[in-house]
Amino acid sequence: MNSTFDRTVNPDPRLLETQRAFDSVARNYDGPIGNNALVQKMRAALWRAIEKDFPAGARLLDLGCGTGIDAVYFAQCGYQVVATDWSPRMIERTRARVADAGVSGLVRAQVMGLHQLETLHGEEFDGIYSDLGPLNCAADLLAVARSCSDLLKPRGRLLVSVIG
Repeated sequence: MNSTFDRTVNPDPRLLETQRAFDSVARNYDGPIGNNALVQKMRAALWRAIEKDFPAGARLLDLGCGTGIDAVYFAQCGYQVVATDWSPRMIERTRARVADAGVSGLVRAQVMGLHQLETLHGEEFDGIYSDLGPLNCAADLLAVARSCSDLLKPRGRLLVSVIG
């Protein structure tokens, strides 16, 4: 497999296991298990929160974008989105979804784990969101929080959900 993550960083072996696990399910991720009624309700709650808190045109960072459902939805609403995921296969699915939706000018999808957010140094976001379970996979939540703080514009907001 030709992975596009930065090989100069030696990630924790558990992160590589997580990457491989999500790569292995990416093709069928949006099937009945990936989009059950509970997941759809959680996704709708995030969408309402983003639309309430940010005007169209705001710049958003999607942490753990999966197959890009949220990123495409927000782009269709006029937001600019940087969609990240540690799984190269999920990013492939995101890029295909973005192209199919005709929102390539509003979404940049890139392979990036939560442990690599510092590579976005110098970029600023109005909002950062993580929907469903990506933060459950974070090896160091404090480091993720610090990186998010560094990436948010003044008065920017972080909106997250986790799965218990």
